[in-house]
Amino acid sequence: MKRLIYVVTCIMFIFSSIVFAEEATTDTNAVSATPQKFSISEAIAYAKEHNYKILLSKIDDEIMKKDKQNAEDTQDLANDLYKETKNNDNFSNYKTRAGYNTQMVKNQARMLVLQNKQTELSLEVSVETAYYALSEKKLTYDTKKRTLEQIKRQSDVASKKLELGDISELTYKNVMLEKGTAEVALMNAESEYKKAKMDFNQALGLPLFEEVTLTDEITYITYKVPTFDDKLVNLKENNTAYVQNLRDKELLDFETRLMRTYYGYKSNQYKQIVLKGEQNEINFNHSMEMMEYNLILDIIKLNISARNIDLDIESKEISKLTLEAAKMKYSEGLISEMDMISAELEYQNAELKYIKEVHSYKTEVLRFEKNVE
Repeated sequence: MKRLIYVVTCIMFIFSSIVFAEEATTDTNAVSATPQKFSISEAIAYAKEHNYKILLSKIDDEIMKKDKQNAEDTQDLANDLYKETKNNDNFSNYKTRAGYNTQMVKNQARMLVLQNKQTELSLEVSVETAYYALSEKKLTYDTKKRTLEQIKRQSDVASKKLELGDISELTYKNVMLEKGTAEVALMNAESEYKKAKMDFNQALGLPLFEEVTLTDEITYITYKVPTFDDKLVNLKENNTAYVQNLRDKELLDFETRLMRTYYGYKSNQYKQIVLKGEQNEINFNHSMEMMEYNLILDIIKLNISARNIDLDIESKEISKLTLEAAKMKYSEGLISEMDMISAELEYQNAELKYIKEVHSYKTEVLRFEKNVE
C-alpha cells in the first residue's frame, strides 16, 4: 500500500513540474493576462480573420478572373486569325475558336467558387468541432475532479475506521486503490483537457498556451433529419466531387459535338471520344450511387446516435437515483465505503458517457449539415 501511495505521489510531482514548465513557457509567448472568451460564432469569426486558407482563396479568385479574360482574348484572337488566313487550321484551333477553352475556364471558375465555399465551411466545421472537443474535455475533467473529491472523503473515513478497527486492512487497501486510480484518471483528464485547449487555439490561430473560456453551453437538441430526397438535392448542389463530374461530363459532351462536326461521325477520332463518354457515364453513375449509399448510412447513423442519447439520459437518471439511495444507506451505516465508491463511479461513468455521446452527436450533425467529411 505504501508503494502505491509513493508511486502516485511521484506521478503527481512529475505532472506538477510539467504544468509549472508550461506556465513558464506561457510567459514567453505573450499570451493574454486574462482568458479570452469565445462563443461558437465568435470563435469562427476570429478564425476567418486569421486563417491562411481564407486569404489564399481570395488570391485564387483574382487569378481566376485573369484566366477567364485570357481565355476570351485567346478565342477572339484565334477567330480573327482564321478569318484573315483560313490556313494552318487544326482541331485544337477549331476548339479554341468554338469557345471550348473559354467554357473550360468558366467551369473552373464555377468550381473555384464552390471550392472556396467548401474551404470556408470546412474551417467553420473544424473550429466548431474543436469547440465541442474542448467543451467535452472540460466537462470530463470537472466530473472526474468532483468524483475524486468524493472518493477522498470516503478514504478519510476508511482511514479513521482502520484506526478504530472497524474495517479490515484489505478493505482499506481497496479503498486507497480506488483513490489512487481516481487520481490517475484525473491526471489523464487534465492532460486531455490541455491538449484540447491547444487544438482549439491552433484552429483559431491563437498562441498554443492562450487561456480561453467557452461561453456556449453544448446542449442536446434532437436534430430533425431531412428526408433522403431533400438531402440528396442539397448534396448535388454542394458536393464538389459530384459537381466536378457534372462539369466534366458537360465539357466532354461539348468536345464530342465539336469532334463530330470537324471530323465526321464515321471518323476514328469521333468514335474514340464516344467510347470515352460511355466510360465517363459509367463512372458518373457509380459516383452517384455511392453518394446515395453514403447518404443512407449517414441518416441511419444520426437516428441511432439520437436514440443512444435518449437511453444515456435514462441511464444517467437511474444511476443518479442509485447514488442518492446509496448515500442514504451509507449515512445509516447499511453499506460500506466501497459500496459508496461504486455508486459514485457508476454515476460518473453514466455522466461521462452522456457527455461524450452528446458532443459526438453534435459533431455528426454539424458535418452532415455542412456536407463536410
